[in-house]
Amino acid sequence: MTDTLPIYHYHPYTGEYMGQGEADPSPMEPGEYLIPAHATPIAPPEPQAGFRRIFRAGAWALVEIEPADREPMHETEPDPEPEAPPAEVTHDDLRADLSRVHDSYCNGTTSHRGVVIAIDVEARINAQGTLDAVKRGVKKLPFQWFAGNESISVESVDDMQGIFDAIFGALDCAYDAKSVVLAKIPGIQAPEDYSVETAYNVALSNV
Repeated sequence: MTDTLPIYHYHPYTGEYMGQGEADPSPMEPGEYLIPAHATPIAPPEPQAGFRRIFRAGAWALVEIEPADREPMHETEPDPEPEAPPAEVTHDDLRADLSRVHDSYCNGTTSHRGVVIAIDVEARINAQGTLDAVKRGVKKLPFQWFAGNESISVESVDDMQGIFDAIFGALDCAYDAKSVVLAKIPGIQAPEDYSVETAYNVALSNV
C-alpha cells in the first residue's frame, strides 16, 4: 500500500486555510512527496473563534477577524414603550366637565315663536334693558327684536315679556339640569364611564 502525506491547502492570495488533502509519494524521488502549489505539510493550529488561520512566510498564524468581516449581529428592536395608562377620572373632573357643558349651553340659543334667539350674556342684558324701557314707555312700540338673520315683531309689553321669559326660562332650565347632575356625581361609581353631557341633556329634557 502506498503511503500518503497529509497536506493543508490555503488560499493563493489570502493564505487562509481551505482544507486538508493528501500528497502522493514522488515516483522519481524516493522519500519525497508531490505537494501541489498553495499547500503545505505543516499542520495549522486548532481553530479559534474570532480568528482566521493564515499561512504566511512558511508558517501558520492566527489572525483576528476584523469587525467588518464578522457575521453581522442581528440587532433586536427595542421593546416598544408601554402605553401610559389613561389618566384616572375623578368626581372633580366630572364637576369641571359639567361646568363646561353648562357654560356652553348658557352661551347658546333657544327657540321663541319659531325663531332661534341667543341666550348669552349680551342677549340677557338687552332683553332686561329693552323690557324695562318698554314698560316705562321709553322704547316705542312696535319694533323688531333681531335674532341673527331673523327678527320677532314686538307690538306690546307682552311680546317683549315673552322674549325675556324665553331667554331666562332657558337659563332656569339650564341651572335646574346642572343641579340634578351635580347631585348625582358623588354617587357615580365609575366616573370614567359617565357622560356628563348626556346626563345634562337628559336632565334638560325633564325639567
